[in-house]
Amino acid sequence: MIDPLLLDTSLFGDDAKVERKASPPRRSWTPGFREQVDGGVRSFRLAIAEKEVAVALEYRANGTSSSVWDAGVVLAKFLEREPPAGLDVVELGCGTGFVGLCAETLGARRVTLTDLPSCLALAKRNCPRCHVMPLPWGTTENLPRADLVLCADCLLPGGLHLFEPLRDTVVAFLRQHPKCVALVAFEERMPGAWHFFDLLRHQGVTCGHLPHHRLHPAFSDPHRIHVLRCAALIE
Repeated sequence: MIDPLLLDTSLFGDDAKVERKASPPRRSWTPGFREQVDGGVRSFRLAIAEKEVAVALEYRANGTSSSVWDAGVVLAKFLEREPPAGLDVVELGCGTGFVGLCAETLGARRVTLTDLPSCLALAKRNCPRCHVMPLPWGTTENLPRADLVLCADCLLPGGLHLFEPLRDTVVAFLRQHPKCVALVAFEERMPGAWHFFDLLRHQGVTCGHLPHHRLHPAFSDPHRIHVLRCAALIE
């Protein structure tokens, strides 16, 4: 069934005279705006390595930072295929903490969830075994140790001004530990999203798509959602 939000219609005039043109259906694994705000959906659950990972959602109260988005699911199911067992993991812009909680479920040694201070209460409730701390983008000092940095659905329309601060923090993590890798997953909602990776490359960071065969076959959408592996060049 096609989501009515995907119909190309005019906001004005007689609906009966508007020709509705349906966009191609797309995959979606997470509850949308209508389901959460109008339908009262308050949680999200996903099977990870034969365990159920569940988080509370608060979209109605706190907006996009309190929901789970499809790029986070794609990244979590990739981690299921290549578990971060024994690694120190940091999630940037964690929101609900879902991706970090999946990493913890998959055997990460220590998971640190980071976001703006106003966004951390929900992550603390969802992920009691993870360390939760404020970390505004642009921070480059006193960072927690990380072998793996996760960033899911942080490249958003209207957020171009945040790309350079986020770049600075990612680069600082990669330079702090020579073997540290960042995985950045995002839904391509705007062409300008790719500029973020140009900013990283200008700082000597290599950025490359994860091959599609490494992603979970049932949880991938290569035309819409991308996962890039970012690592610092050896100087």
